[in-house]
Amino acid sequence: MRAGGCWLGHYGALPMKLFRRKTAKTTPASPANWSSLLEELRPAIDSAPEPWSSMLRLSMEQLCDADPLYAPTDFWQPGVRKLLGDLETRGLDSFKSWPSSHFFFYQLYAPVFTNAMVAEVMPLLRETNPRAPERWYNGHLVGASEANRDMDIALGQQHRDCLPIDIEAHGESSIGKPPQHYRPFTKDGSAYGRPYLNYLKLLTGVSRYVDFPVRSVLEICGGFGVMGEILMSSMPEVQYVDIDIPPLGTVAHYYLANRFPERTLLSGLDTAKGTPVHLEPGGPSACLPAWELPKLTGQADLFVNAFSFQEMEPHVVSNYAKQIARLDTKLVVSLNTRAGKPMKADNAIGVQEQVTSNSIVSTFEALGYETVARIGRPAAPPQAELVVLRRR
Repeated sequence: MRAGGCWLGHYGALPMKLFRRKTAKTTPASPANWSSLLEELRPAIDSAPEPWSSMLRLSMEQLCDADPLYAPTDFWQPGVRKLLGDLETRGLDSFKSWPSSHFFFYQLYAPVFTNAMVAEVMPLLRETNPRAPERWYNGHLVGASEANRDMDIALGQQHRDCLPIDIEAHGESSIGKPPQHYRPFTKDGSAYGRPYLNYLKLLTGVSRYVDFPVRSVLEICGGFGVMGEILMSSMPEVQYVDIDIPPLGTVAHYYLANRFPERTLLSGLDTAKGTPVHLEPGGPSACLPAWELPKLTGQADLFVNAFSFQEMEPHVVSNYAKQIARLDTKLVVSLNTRAGKPMKADNAIGVQEQVTSNSIVSTFEALGYETVARIGRPAAPPQAELVVLRRR
């Protein structure tokens, strides 16, 4: 499986061509190599602060014996190595600035110019076109115009009755040292990065189809937990449970635990001691390894998967869908590409068999869900669609 919030392609990751054949020799050959990879990367794991070092070590040890249905498939095996490498050299506290994160889970608006870069070339820009104001150059070259566009989309789509997200009051935390932060309302107002705005567009696009109070939310592959941040900021009683592979589950726990220190946030360390995780209004939130999903009980009001089902193999998606149905989830949301990811035969990073948006819909419909909406732009990028399914 892959982990969360990858949002490649249109959503701002590095071009796939950068990860073609020339990188193949550095990637793990098969899931059977997790034990040797664990030994190789122990220094990286040990470099994290506690309790996240112990959390990551446990999840990597469990991964060695995990059911392949919950282990990283071909697409994500190279990602585990790259992310752990950046953890060791750059530290967990700067995860939003890891080079690997910008490909795998923390997207940037591109081309990536800083304000300092723009200031350096401003004399040449003024000379080239003296009629264009400096404010225009700054807004477009550093990505601010794109951030404002995405914020406008989110505001225009929002229905707050059952998803009462206070967009202007709460933004993205600076935890993790984000290299890009935009303030679309006032210069001292809330700040937002691209992953945060991507999820705002997803949630507001779905909001018109939510006709019941959302109190328990389950996400498979939540990246660094940004959807949890959005929901928990505006809805203090909401329960958010993120299921992911290492090291993303640990990154998400680090982020949300520091973002909401007053909240109970369970981890694999807790479930290893026998602590149950029950989906229910007011229940504790959690960031758990993927193989803990079968142990979850209760009912989820909302399930979300954003651009990661497409990175798995069909039989893996089918298994996850059965688990979501087992939890009697009321509303299922999938944001994935129509065509699926590139094939492994043509890329160092790819899938053996493509998962498309249509195949995701068919999988859930066979489990008793009906399609409520299939939404394209502006809630979804051109190559993808936002699908909403409801339990029959």
